Amino acid sequence: MQTLLSYKDFTPGQEKAIALSIGTFDGVHLGHQAILKGLRNHSHSVVLTFSNHPSDILRPFPPACFLHTTSHKLSLLKHFGIQTTILIPFTEELSLLPAEAFIASLRESIPFTYLILGHDAVIGHQRQGNREVLAKVAEKERFSLEYIPSVSVGGSPVSSSRIRSLLQQGNFGATKELLGRPYSIQTEATRYREEEGGVLWKATLSRLCLPPRGTYRAEIDGRPAKVTFKDRGELEVVSDYDSGSTHLEIFLDQ
Repeated sequence: MQTLLSYKDFTPGQEKAIALSIGTFDGVHLGHQAILKGLRNHSHSVVLTFSNHPSDILRPFPPACFLHTTSHKLSLLKHFGIQTTILIPFTEELSLLPAEAFIASLRESIPFTYLILGHDAVIGHQRQGNREVLAKVAEKERFSLEYIPSVSVGGSPVSSSRIRSLLQQGNFGATKELLGRPYSIQTEATRYREEEGGVLWKATLSRLCLPPRGTYRAEIDGRPAKVTFKDRGELEVVSDYDSGSTHLEIFLDQ
């Protein structure tokens, strides 16, 4: 997967049909995966996503928490077959752009022929880029606009906010069901010392949504582990996993 830090760096190739989606994609859950599947139906799939949460600009208090780190999100987008991901900051300047101006700016660099969005997506200043507005923009700019229907589990739509709530309750089973995979945390950690039962690792998880404080069973690279969540995002892991790498992916599925 190609990762760009500006949509102006996109270089069109010989693709006949570029499909673009725009969104935060926090969690890359079942609803997001339906959008990614729609993108993959075309010759070149592009995701424009953000390195911060739009609420940092639009509704900064209280600050939003994330279901994963940015690097984890990128690895998931790659796993689901996206060819190009464009990672940009959501800025105040961007928030003030009307939908039509933003789309026109994008198309100067990305000549997409399909814009594929989630069922509730809106674009542009004050969320004015709704379905009716974007349909007019699509007609003017001559691209196809598609909205992917919501995905429901247990009679309710899958959403990042719903998953955050479940995770903060420590409900890993329901979290797994909505993500479509076991919940995991990717983080850089510091190796401390040998403990009974393995090696002690420590990490600080900034702005991630986390389960309640306490100790949980987990796995790292298929090996059993115990994970303790403390105050202020502090994490301790005891496991016999000791590959020499400081990058851990911790699976919680109990």
